[in-house]
Amino acid sequence: MEDWSSRSVYTFRRRRKRYYRSSYLSALVGWFLVGVVGMCILAVLAMPLVIHSLPPRYVERFVPGPLRIFAANYRRDFVVLPTPEVTSEQQAISLLGGTDTLSPTSVENVPVATATEEADQVPTYTPVLADTSTPAAPPTPTPPPPPTFTPSPTVEWLPSSHILSGFTQVYQTWNNCGPATLTMGLMYWGWDGTQALAASYLKPDPEDKNVSPYQMADFVTEQVDGLVAVYRIGGDIEFLKRMVYHGYPVLVETGYEPDGYDWMGHYRLVMGYDDVERLIYVYDSFLGRGQAMTDSYDEFDRVWQHFNRTVVVIYPPEREAEVADLMGDLWTEEGAASRALEVARREAAESPQNGFAWFNLGTAFTMLGRYEEAAVAYDEARLQGLPWRMLWYQFGPFEAYYQVGRYDDVLALAAANENTTPYVEETYYYRGLVYLAQGQYDDAIAQFNLALRHNRNFQAAQRALEEAQSMAAAQ
Repeated sequence: MEDWSSRSVYTFRRRRKRYYRSSYLSALVGWFLVGVVGMCILAVLAMPLVIHSLPPRYVERFVPGPLRIFAANYRRDFVVLPTPEVTSEQQAISLLGGTDTLSPTSVENVPVATATEEADQVPTYTPVLADTSTPAAPPTPTPPPPPTFTPSPTVEWLPSSHILSGFTQVYQTWNNCGPATLTMGLMYWGWDGTQALAASYLKPDPEDKNVSPYQMADFVTEQVDGLVAVYRIGGDIEFLKRMVYHGYPVLVETGYEPDGYDWMGHYRLVMGYDDVERLIYVYDSFLGRGQAMTDSYDEFDRVWQHFNRTVVVIYPPEREAEVADLMGDLWTEEGAASRALEVARREAAESPQNGFAWFNLGTAFTMLGRYEEAAVAYDEARLQGLPWRMLWYQFGPFEAYYQVGRYDDVLALAAANENTTPYVEETYYYRGLVYLAQGQYDDAIAQFNLALRHNRNFQAAQRALEEAQSMAAAQ
């Protein structure tokens, strides 16, 4: 006879084993799912960082648009330009009051007044700029010598429309609107080069985020036989019309917001106008379809304001006198800066919340060597808000703050720039100038070398590096 109690125990043990086996498998599956979900969460969190660690040209080529936008939005809190710590509304208002200098009352509160001890440490050599923002800043374009006569443009009759011909559409390669647009302008005058050739000089690092107008003018004047170029701020629609009518297309730099991106800088080539329809005709290396595109006068001027209405004019040297006469006040840097100053002052007064107007005011003051006023204007621009890419392209704030000894502002803006991209050589250049002024020679040398790593043709950084090495050796 079978022992029923033994059978019962056996059955119980079998069921318990099945239960534990089932529980174990359930737990294993559960932990596996938790791990998968955790990895997915980590992947989502890490994806923006991974995307941002890739060279941008690969991101553009291989990462789908929605993921690029997600990654950009994910980091939006990290890419806001810092606001100044010390501000004075009275100082800003004084810049708009019709006088050319700060009032005695406001001068007492200029935020740089406490920086004299640091300012005394600025090297005895003249600091050099990497930017169009000041006439004292090498590298600067080498403009043709001024004409022997004084340009005296008069209001002349212009036809209601005029469109130049003889252009070849050049489609930009990755991040290459500057060299591509310059190539279109040069080809109009018979140049047989390519955007790749222009880019090899203007931006040896293909990831370089910016080609400044002065670099373009230098390239034309120094590297292209039979042509020279000049760049200025302070243009207007009438200036463009006059140049186009007389056969000179004009390169301009404007703000740009193509689909899927937020604000950035962009070059375009102006080659026509129509007063009746109020249209500007441009060749665009990014959106072009083999023919000119149009913008309304108002829309064109709105985005042109973002770059202080910068112009680059290319011409044969034998036509210099004609160009000088057509450019009028814009022929000289001082005349262009003075005109831009009055326009920016008026626009800031009319729209005090317009950060671009205040920024342009600061740039004009910087080009005139009036750095304290420039610093106040840049403070106000930062308070009103600027696109986070602004200092990828325009470096006047670095120069103005450096010149008045506000080194902490220079370093803060450099850090903000580097946080968004490592591919702006001026970031390292201005940080190096601060370190050099503070006697940190090794740190300065490291920064100048970084700048030259991104652009070996950056002459200002090369000169500053040599100066830092000399000062370090003499220490």
